[in-house]
Amino acid sequence: MRHKTVPHDTENEIIIPELEEAARNYIPKYRSWTEKEIAIVKKYYGKVPIGQLAKHLKRSIYSIQQTAAAHGISAKQQEQP
Repeated sequence: MRHKTVPHDTENEIIIPELEEAARNYIPKYRSWTEKEIAIVKKYYGKVPIGQLAKHLKRSIYSIQQTAAAHGISAKQQEQP
């Protein structure tokens, strides 16, 4: 479903300096995965302890598990020679 865009009326816009500053300083909680990080997960998931991967990548264990699953990587597949 497409949303219609409403014309933005900058003439009557109210500017709140505190909110402008907060928007500039906002750091999202979610950080996108880089190709390099995904490559590391593909190479080492199931071969090294997940806690070690989490520490190295500065990601949560849950995040690494979810990313591995999203890319079809399982620890059992990685353990096989």
